Formats: sequence, structure tokens, C-alpha cells
Amino acid sequence: MASSTVNKRRMSYFSRIIIDELYPKTVGVPSFNITSLLYFKNLPDLEKLKELLNEKIVPLYKFTSIPHENKADKIWEWKEYVFFNLDNHIIQTEVDDQQGVLKYLDSLVYRQLPPTKPLWCAHLIKNKSGDSALILEVHHAVCDGISLMKLAMKLVTKEDGTFLEFPSTKVPFQKKKGLLAFFIFLWGVIYSILKNLLLPLFPADTKHAMKVPLPYTFSNERKIVFLPVLSLNAVKALKNKTKTTVNDVLTAALAGAFQRYLESQNDPNYTEKMKVRCVMPYSFPVEDDDLHNNWSLVSAALPVGKRYNTAEARLAKVKETMDAIKSRPEPHIGRALQRFVDKYFPKSFVSQLSLDLVTKHSLIFTNVPGFNFPVYICGEMVKQIQPVIANIIPQFSVHTYNGGVYVNFVADEKVVKDVEKFCSSYVEELKSLANEYKIDESITL
Repeated sequence: MASSTVNKRRMSYFSRIIIDELYPKTVGVPSFNITSLLYFKNLPDLEKLKELLNEKIVPLYKFTSIPHENKADKIWEWKEYVFFNLDNHIIQTEVDDQQGVLKYLDSLVYRQLPPTKPLWCAHLIKNKSGDSALILEVHHAVCDGISLMKLAMKLVTKEDGTFLEFPSTKVPFQKKKGLLAFFIFLWGVIYSILKNLLLPLFPADTKHAMKVPLPYTFSNERKIVFLPVLSLNAVKALKNKTKTTVNDVLTAALAGAFQRYLESQNDPNYTEKMKVRCVMPYSFPVEDDDLHNNWSLVSAALPVGKRYNTAEARLAKVKETMDAIKSRPEPHIGRALQRFVDKYFPKSFVSQLSLDLVTKHSLIFTNVPGFNFPVYICGEMVKQIQPVIANIIPQFSVHTYNGGVYVNFVADEKVVKDVEKFCSSYVEELKSLANEYKIDESITL
């Protein structure tokens, strides 16, 4: 497909820093892709899938454009790729079993999508002896997590073939009246500014058995572990019993997994008081029909240490932390400061700041809610969905779909010596909470 004119669109701030230099080039960090693994009993029909992609995905300009540096104007743009051919973005393969699917996924962890073509691929993996898979591989410069859900919404239908409408995720700002509310909000703004400004300068987390060593050097070795499918109903029952949120419960289980793992490793730095934090990407919702990269990072302390000696204590502390974060405009202030620093400071300084900010934390935690009912692609039911993201520090990803909680952990085995143990500790923590609050439903499906 060719055109006599070439369209260009200016890149958003976050797309540009991801494609250009998110981290210093000296540490050798590759660019990041968002990978979604979807399982089917039978793969969607190829011709029907092509027709669907042509109708729903190809019209999105980022899927038919390439990154282009406009040196004259000192900007990055999305430049229309006039030789776009959908067939070049669909890869088919066949494997013998489930291990073959996972081995194929491993090969994509740090695969570099060539910048000379639009930055995405759809991989169709036919499994001779089990569930087959569709892997959507999209460069992070193209979209963030909320946009990836929008992308999925464009492809999936209900059982009767009806396409789904993506509900508005834009939450109107609720103004609270009164002098006290004003001063509380003002304090929240001041606190958020100070926290975001000082975050890269604060000491790193305690040097525990899962903390990446500093100064940071990138390792291209990552292991992906999938946890047993968890019951969303059981998690919601816990949420209701404890008057918390689903995110509170899942985050508290993460703190408990840290606690149990460090104990199992006889970590000498596992003490009464220790500093363990996670980074949580916050995606700003929008109402438009376009993909976007519009996010910020929020730092959250996890209750890890001998003083938090029960699952209930950890959940209570997580709720307190999350309630405080939600009461302040931290992500909005963080985004504004990121753009300010990028505008007025050298690129080398900005990329080093990004590296310091992330690597001083212990882990990245993402929790993306999905559909609460089964969905279909070209008439074939999606059995499970797993977003898989490799990062510079361990990444723990959660996705809810059709009554299940799908979780995976991606870590460097040179840092996390027993990745499976950490994952089993997460399940154990949820079971401990369920036992304490007398939840009858099984934690695992």
C-alpha cells in the first residue's frame, strides 16, 4: 500500500523518551515491548483475523507509521510508512506443547522490533497438544496499558459477535468545598511536589535478596513465571470482609510474598525495620478513540519487615498507604515535573534521573483490570489473557479476566535466586488472608 504523500504526526512526550533515550545508553537497556499472551482452544481463522486487523487496527496511524527524528525542528514524529503490508506483521509458527509456547514467548522478551517498520507484530502459535496462543507484541512507544486495553476492545466481541464499547475511563475531578478541604488539598499538592522532587535523591531500598545491585548494570537474562490462576471472587470476598479494595488485597499479598521470600532465603538484611518500595505506573485515562502514552510513576512503600508479622497487619498498612496516595495528586504532579525537567535539562541528565528513580526501588507492580466475562476473537473464545512485560527491575503483573486473576513475574535469576519461591509465596499470603477472614471460596481456580 503506497501513497504519494507522507503524513507525519508529532510524538507525545512519553513516546519520545521511550523511543529516544529513556535510560542512559551506557547501561545497555533495550527498548521495551508490551506483550499480551492470549490463549485459545483453537486459533482464530487467519483470513478472518486479517480482515479484523484491517478494519480495527490498521486505521490507527501508529500501527502504520515509524518513528522519525526531525532534526531540523528538534522533534520526534510518527511518519507514515508508505510500504505498509499487514502480512509482514503476522508471524505464524507451530509448537509441540505448552512448553513450546512458553519458549517462544521467552524469545520475545527483549526482541528488538526494527524501527524501519511499524512497531508491532501478531504471533499466531498453533499448539499440537494443547491451547494455542495469539501474542500481541507492541512497542511501548506506541501505547501504554490503558491504550492496550482499548486495542483489545477493538478486537474482541461477545459470544454473539457484537463488538464491545470501551467505557469512558475519564474520572471527573471531584471538588470538595470548605476551607478545611482547601488546606488538605494544598498540603497534598505540596507533599506531592516534595516527594516527586526528592524521590531520586532518597536512599535506595534496603539491600535485600531481591534488590538489584547498584550501580546498575543491565542483564539480558529474564525468567518468566506464571502463577496459578487465582479466583477473583475470592479476592473480592476478602475485599468485602476487610473493607478494602481489590488492589489493596493484591498489593498486600505482594508485601507478604516479599516477607515470606526473604525469610526463606535467611536474608541477613531482613530486620525489624527495612525499606522496600514498589513503582506503580499510573496511566491517565482519556476519552478519545486514539492510542496514547500518558502516564506517570507512583512510589509506594510496602510493609515488609519483622514488625509486620501477620498478613492482616500488612493488609491494614497497605490500605493506609494506598488511601493516602489516592488522596493526593501525586501522579499529576509527577507528570508535570517530568515534562519540566525534560524541557530545561540535558537529555543525559534526564535519562540518568529516570534510571536512578526506578532502580532504587525493589519491584514494578502493575494491576490492569480486564473484562469480567468471556470475550471472543473471530468467534474463538479467549481462555486467558496474560500481559507480560520485562523491565530493568523485577516486574510483577496482574490482570483480571472472566473471574480469574492472571499473574506473572519477570525477574533476573542472577538477582532473584528462586523466582518460583517468590511466586508461591504470593499465593500462600492470599491463602493466609483467606483463612484468617474465613473465606470459604478457594483462592486458586
